[in-house]
Amino acid sequence: MVLPQKNNKISANSKGAMLKSISPLLFFLQKESAVKVMPMVILDQVAVMALLIMIGFLCRHFNIISDEANDKLSGFVINIVNPAMILQAYQIKFDMNKLHGLAVTFGLSVLSYVLAIIVSALFAKTDEADTSIEKFSIVYSNCGFMGIPLINGLYGSDGVFYLTGYLTAFNLMVWTHGVATVCGKIKKEDLKNILLSPTLIATLIGIILFVCRLSFPKVIYTTVGYVAEMNTPLAMIISGVTVYSTDFRQACKNRKIYKTCAAKLLIVPLTVMLVFTFIPCSAQLKNIVIIATACPTAVTGFILAMKYKKDYMYSSQIFTISTLVSLATLPLIKLICQGIVK
Repeated sequence: MVLPQKNNKISANSKGAMLKSISPLLFFLQKESAVKVMPMVILDQVAVMALLIMIGFLCRHFNIISDEANDKLSGFVINIVNPAMILQAYQIKFDMNKLHGLAVTFGLSVLSYVLAIIVSALFAKTDEADTSIEKFSIVYSNCGFMGIPLINGLYGSDGVFYLTGYLTAFNLMVWTHGVATVCGKIKKEDLKNILLSPTLIATLIGIILFVCRLSFPKVIYTTVGYVAEMNTPLAMIISGVTVYSTDFRQACKNRKIYKTCAAKLLIVPLTVMLVFTFIPCSAQLKNIVIIATACPTAVTGFILAMKYKKDYMYSSQIFTISTLVSLATLPLIKLICQGIVK
């Protein structure tokens, strides 16, 4: 895998323009009392994400992480770190009411993905090479890194538990439909490999352990926890290595990226919200799924694009722009939820 040379990297002027363009927005969000909690949680997470991406950016610039090493790291995240994070999420005390709420959240999450897939088909109709990246970006959100802290800030630990229903649906979908979307047509043997992926296996094991009220021994639980904690920093550093060669100005001029972001950050969550108004269940559970759906594009997108030799630079541009634009759209979606979802 060969990345473009330094003439394609983000310039200092581009970085300055990016910061200037979002500064008024950040000031406005912090001043609005109606969205007092949401902006601060979002800004904290985006700040952490930006710093981690910068570390990856610098590691690539000084050749600390090579292209080959970055490729290996992406495989490590997919096959080892992600499964550990899933197993850790289900290591909690069993409760029947929580199990019911978790099942409801899972059902709502699956429905939200069906609606997102329909929207992606309407917004990305062409047969161009980038269409698969756009469809993936519209359907799948950064529900782990952005979703967990957002939900925790709004609904506490119970909200995070119910969010695992969405995360379970995400993992089931992203390693089946998501991989198929990025790869195009796949053979039966490829589907078998996807269904036997470590992530799906970890999801099934986690559910069984939760329902059967089985816990890991302390040593194993601690080890799994340490590995799971690597998810965010490694994923963001991998992103930073990729962003090293991303031309931010070029990304800003690409109208297709804004179309993709509009579908991901506005059309999909608003469509999900509209459908959810006709479903009689807990407003909190519906809000959790809607907020997770409204998060920016999943970091998994360019990891899969790298793994399957697709246009990971384009995926990285969508990821970067959608993260910045979500600073405005997430509070908006939350405000609409408060008025519509009951």
